Amino acid sequence: MTLGLPILAGLLLAPGGAGAQGTIEADRADRAYRRGQALYETGDYIRALREFQNASILNVRNAETYYAQGLCLLRLEETKQAQRAFLRATQIEPLHTQALYNLGLTEAQLGDTAGARSHLQRALAQDPELRGAHFALAKLARRSGDRAAALQELDQELALSPDSAAVLYEKGYLLAEEDSLEAAHDALRAAVAEDPKLAGAWLDLGRVEQRTGQLEAAEQAYTSGLTADSTDLRIVAARGEVRFALEQYAGAAQDFGRLAEGDTTNALAAFNLGVSLEKLARFEEAMLAYESAIGRDTTYADPHLNLAVLLGQAQRQEEAIPHLERYLALAPDATNAAEVTELLKRLGRAHP
Repeated sequence: MTLGLPILAGLLLAPGGAGAQGTIEADRADRAYRRGQALYETGDYIRALREFQNASILNVRNAETYYAQGLCLLRLEETKQAQRAFLRATQIEPLHTQALYNLGLTEAQLGDTAGARSHLQRALAQDPELRGAHFALAKLARRSGDRAAALQELDQELALSPDSAAVLYEKGYLLAEEDSLEAAHDALRAAVAEDPKLAGAWLDLGRVEQRTGQLEAAEQAYTSGLTADSTDLRIVAARGEVRFALEQYAGAAQDFGRLAEGDTTNALAAFNLGVSLEKLARFEEAMLAYESAIGRDTTYADPHLNLAVLLGQAQRQEEAIPHLERYLALAPDATNAAEVTELLKRLGRAHP
């Protein structure tokens, strides 16, 4: 979003006609505007807004003061009021490119897709090289489900900003949704080359690598993503799955443990932790993980079976039996149901 506040000598005109009074009011309006500009640049958006409002009172027909108010209101997260300010600026000056552009962005935030598209297109009509407008139109197209139009807008944006990591990331994401995996890979790789801190792009790059069978590359992408954002549990989960597939069970256990700790309602994470610990022959810890999975989701069948098997191996058959029975109750149509029923019979429990 463009947030520039241009100051031009003699920018503000007196609301009335000529004469000394008009000159005095014009000077007062200009000084109020300049004070607002200085306050805006220091981040004092509340006081800046007041100065811009004062300037608009002194000259109700100057679009720039309303445009400046809109920028302050966006910074203050007063989106609806910002929309009104930008709209007022465009009513006064219909060809105000930045006001049209920011009005379109604001309407997009408010969910007014038609209004946003109209104002962004009008801004581009005034300045075909306006950066950011095609990107915003791409997001609107994606929101409406038109991925082809979104990709076309992204290509136009990249013609203006070929090194934009955000645009490359968006393009890679959409291409992956279209199953154009090679092109998606190239776009996402370019995005993280421009901005290595773009954790979401690393995540999507890893998913593309995973879908094409490049598991080592996927693991590296996820690791880079966690370097960018160590708190992103989506990347932790994805890396855990890849590490398990690569038989890196210690790393997988570490990831699933982090995921289970970070998301205390995630039963699958606890179950996967248990499976990884089993692979490491850490059976007591695995049983605790399965018990945790059961506690997180009482309708989850698989942890009961895995826990029962480990209990049986530990000669704790009486503890295993209730879990086998619970497994059959939760998954009566499981492919191994007959096998589990037979096991219960051998243990002296006939399952009805």
